[in-house]
Amino acid sequence: MNLIKKNLKHHNSFRLSSEAELFFEYENPNELKKLNDYCRKNNLRICALGEGTNTIFPRNFKDVVAKSKNKKFKVDKNTVKIGAGVNWNEAVFKTIKNGCFGLENLAGIPGSVGAAPIQNIGAYGSEISEFIKNLECFDIKKNKVVNFLNKDCKFGYRKSVFQLNKDLIINEVTLTLNQKFSPNSSYFSPGIFSVKEDSNDIEYAMNWANKIVELRESKIPNTSDYPNVGSFFKNPLVSEKFFQNNKKLEKLKTFKREGEQIKLSAAEMIDKSDLKGMRLNNLGISSKHSLVFVNFGITTSREVKELENRVIDVIMATYGIKLEREPIYL
Repeated sequence: MNLIKKNLKHHNSFRLSSEAELFFEYENPNELKKLNDYCRKNNLRICALGEGTNTIFPRNFKDVVAKSKNKKFKVDKNTVKIGAGVNWNEAVFKTIKNGCFGLENLAGIPGSVGAAPIQNIGAYGSEISEFIKNLECFDIKKNKVVNFLNKDCKFGYRKSVFQLNKDLIINEVTLTLNQKFSPNSSYFSPGIFSVKEDSNDIEYAMNWANKIVELRESKIPNTSDYPNVGSFFKNPLVSEKFFQNNKKLEKLKTFKREGEQIKLSAAEMIDKSDLKGMRLNNLGISSKHSLVFVNFGITTSREVKELENRVIDVIMATYGIKLEREPIYL
């Protein structure tokens, strides 16, 4: 059992000072089972780690931190099986190169394939849940591999069953994609975002995905220069009755309807509350995008929580809406 001590500052995109006394890398569920047996004997728990792009690390991990090295990528017509350790953005472009389409609007989202379903990553009118056929997971409690169909995952807006059940570690994701490229432009106003149509589906999809990456990079600071975890808050969903009865919401744009609910822009609320650019020691809200917290030096998860609470309190006092955090505290 190769357990090592590991400095995790460069294993999380927020660059928070963090250390694991016990760190373990694995490639398959058999290795994970051996680790779980060890943890049971020593009264320890397993904390699964992806690329640390949507998580907030503690100063010290009390549990065993386990990271997948599963780089599997197998294509069978329009079905693609991908290992949890594969970088998500690399997976998107690899599916395109193999003539499998649908993930283009999700290009550029940081993180690993194994972490993507946990919060049902989404962008520009697409979500990963639209394409998931099934997932192979290791169940810590049952100490064995289990399979989840799409319906078992209980996907919703930035949520899934895996957020609540910490005993499930995703090992492999199976996607059902399209063999013909049809760009998803539902999010974009006509003329705002366009890519020249190409008779070659792979070239057309590749250009579209690259344009999506450019769009993301123009809005969200690069983690190499400005350590962050992407969008910190979810866009709130409110009922139509609540929206109509709250006069302060009248001047806000309605972002999108989700069934009977109305989606609002959390970024717009933060902008209009004059919080953009706010600083708390070495932590602050990006002047580039109001939903992004940036680490400007040495900071801790405690300061992240303090800034989070300040923003939540201001938005609640102003609009009567409690913002929900998107990244997960480990």
